[in-house]
Amino acid sequence: PWHLSNIMPSPSGETQFYWRFGRRNVLDYYVGGSNAAVKSEVIDLRGLNGASLAFDYFQNTSPLFSIGDTFQVFAILLDSNSNRELGWVFLKEYDLLENSPAFRMTEKTIDLSVVAGQRFKLGFAVLSRTGGLFGGMGWMFGNVKVFTDERTYLY
Repeated sequence: PWHLSNIMPSPSGETQFYWRFGRRNVLDYYVGGSNAAVKSEVIDLRGLNGASLAFDYFQNTSPLFSIGDTFQVFAILLDSNSNRELGWVFLKEYDLLENSPAFRMTEKTIDLSVVAGQRFKLGFAVLSRTGGLFGGMGWMFGNVKVFTDERTYLY
């Protein structure tokens, strides 16, 4: 499952806390099969034209033991007056071809125009069909930011 883990260098070289998918205190991400998500706080883009999402990302897996495993980002739409979830909107998927070549986070960006003018939470999920062992550390992300013309949300 996801858990808040140790610090790792960000693209700027600063160290940050990050979320990691895998077993605590073990350098693999063996969890059997799983589809667990980390959800953000509420983001309200009502009255705004759009926004962008930026986050630091790292993935190091063993392809022999992780066929079909993916890291996915969603917008979870909310009722306009409550935090009741209405549905998940797929934003982006990263797979083994996105493997980080070095032990350092890289920044990824996603356009959020598909949810312009709405209230939502971000959902970060790993679909792990096989789990992974033998040198694969799994998926990590952190330093999440949502940029609008008026405000920057930090998580």
